[in-house]
Amino acid sequence: MNKRLIAIVERYRETLGFEGELATSNSLDSLGFDSLDRATLLSEIDREFGISIADDRVSGATTLGVIDTIVSEASTAEEEASGFVDLGLTSGTLWAKNNAEHNGKKLFDFDEAIGLFGDQMPTAAQAVELATECTHEWVTENGKPGMKFTGPNGKSIFFPADGYTWKGGPVKYDGDEGDIWTKTPSVNYSAANAYNLTFNAGGVSPLDYSHRAYGFSVRPVR
Repeated sequence: MNKRLIAIVERYRETLGFEGELATSNSLDSLGFDSLDRATLLSEIDREFGISIADDRVSGATTLGVIDTIVSEASTAEEEASGFVDLGLTSGTLWAKNNAEHNGKKLFDFDEAIGLFGDQMPTAAQAVELATECTHEWVTENGKPGMKFTGPNGKSIFFPADGYTWKGGPVKYDGDEGDIWTKTPSVNYSAANAYNLTFNAGGVSPLDYSHRAYGFSVRPVR
């Protein structure tokens, strides 16, 4: 069951006096939700997931498993429209399906990336969360090698191994390595460095630090 959905229901436990373990088979009636509580719950779910669940889809007999399915279906439709994927991460961070591009360019030095994409870029903490909460597998999609990250909720995103550049020079290791800038400058090392997520067939390093002159990919988050 979606972690964020569980967290919402958990907020009601003390108020409603329900002390048992939450399970997909629990109905809202069994958890002590009356009609007003159900309306409040749906409002919170809509706000948390950015969706809209019709009131007539949920009754007292509706189980948490059914609500989880409704949320999943609505979230999937929202993702298709927005281009972002909810992987079920603890922070609730949504990752874009594709790397950012600008005028056909897809590798950017750090300062250029910050100037173009700014707050859309992940923090170092979000990169670590992606690498630690997801499973990852080196795969090939549409003829391009890269890393597939699968979240706790079973949804996945693909990061192509687009290589990197140095000071605007030729692309190196295209098809063998991928690097994603975070927006977090290095504080423990040189001020000329910033943190990035690196991956290749050998695995994922979520907290590398590299000189800002490297040209890396950018994957937006929200």
